[in-house]
Amino acid sequence: MPLFFGLAVYSFEGIGLVIPIQQSMEHPEKLPGMLRNTVIGLTTLLITIGCLSYMAYGETTSDMITLNLPNNGLVSTVQVLYCLVCYWHLHRTPERNNSLHLPSSV
Repeated sequence: MPLFFGLAVYSFEGIGLVIPIQQSMEHPEKLPGMLRNTVIGLTTLLITIGCLSYMAYGETTSDMITLNLPNNGLVSTVQVLYCLVCYWHLHRTPERNNSLHLPSSV
């Protein structure tokens, strides 16, 4: 259960970018609707993936779906690519923040 909460928090970790995004929008008044639709869509996607995974593996479902996959070359390649994407994302985030043209006092 603790892993679930960690993954749920990680899924929504971009919330700290809401104010910079709003400041850079051409029509900032549209942010609440866009944010609501995005959160609803993301939540629906995550619940759907979780339900499909549980339906596929049943009671033996591991906390991380990749642990349920067979141990072969294709799965290992996907896991390595996933790690590289996470690494790239973590190191690219400051670059994305700077591209929002924030005031120098921030």
